[in-house]
Amino acid sequence: MFKNSLITALISLAFGACFLFLACDDDDGNGPQALDNTALKLAPAGLPTLTEEDSLVYELWVVDTLDETTLTSLSKFFWDNEAYEFQNLFGFSRSDVFDLPQGKTTNDYNLMFVTFEPYPEDDREPSLSYVMAGPLVEDFPILRMEFDDSFAEVTGTYVLSSLSDYNLDAEDSAALEISGIWFAGVEAGGFNYSALSPGLVIPTLPQDANIIYEGWVFVQGWERPLSTGKFRNPNFRDLSNPYIEDQYAPLLPGEDFLISNGAPSWIRNNFPLVLVGERGDTASMVMITLEPYPDPDERNPFPLVLLSRNLPFLAGPSDRKISKAHTLIQMGNRYIELPTIEVTRTDREN
Repeated sequence: MFKNSLITALISLAFGACFLFLACDDDDGNGPQALDNTALKLAPAGLPTLTEEDSLVYELWVVDTLDETTLTSLSKFFWDNEAYEFQNLFGFSRSDVFDLPQGKTTNDYNLMFVTFEPYPEDDREPSLSYVMAGPLVEDFPILRMEFDDSFAEVTGTYVLSSLSDYNLDAEDSAALEISGIWFAGVEAGGFNYSALSPGLVIPTLPQDANIIYEGWVFVQGWERPLSTGKFRNPNFRDLSNPYIEDQYAPLLPGEDFLISNGAPSWIRNNFPLVLVGERGDTASMVMITLEPYPDPDERNPFPLVLLSRNLPFLAGPSDRKISKAHTLIQMGNRYIELPTIEVTRTDREN
């Protein structure tokens, strides 16, 4: 049976699009019959590469949201963004045209969407993690799939501070305050350890979804970004905090990079890390990404960036790195940079 939480979200998306286009149920016989409408031709823009080595595959679906029995998979596929080609499950190039079932046209459905699916598992139901969706509007030959527009409203702030050590230890060093980064809000009265609030306004994801959020930090000169942790609820802590002694962590996403246990060998000797750039450094970054779960590449960000912002850096020769601690920093929304798929109605190839 169609997963209820997914169908609810997609019905909402479809009805919103119907209202926008005023053309979801036009059966007057005009217009749609003139379209080639027995297949969908896909033209991705910025879609992340997935290959058979990633243990994930894309799957294209169509459905009439008023009748969930119409849910139909048009195919699973891999995508190579560098080569700009679709691949079948054997890793060979395949057509960008996806045939509808025999006897069906696009007028039999009102919604199309793409999901992440486990590979090589064969599940006939879509996962809870639809990547993009779009309405099948009868009078429009060229359509578009995109990410849920709720991500367009996502906001976030972060602050540099080492929250896991309580800052009560007599040996606590103020220098450690620039070794932690937390997605937190600071009240109007200024920074207060005991009065931090959640800093991310982002939809909470279902616990059994195949997608998850992950924070990342990168300092110029590092080999690659380091994860600050995966999470589904922006008002709770990450799934793990490996760089914190005794595993204490506040109820916020983030990380204190204080101990090197489990750190990559290339940076292990640099702990505690310093999360402030040198003078004029505009390459050091912090970001929130949307990741497949399970994650095909735990070491690197998946290229679906929801929020990002530079790390603070020294402004001049007299500036001190420690001065960057406890300052609230607003992140930028990157919804406009997320992938899209242009969809054209066309004829079946087979």
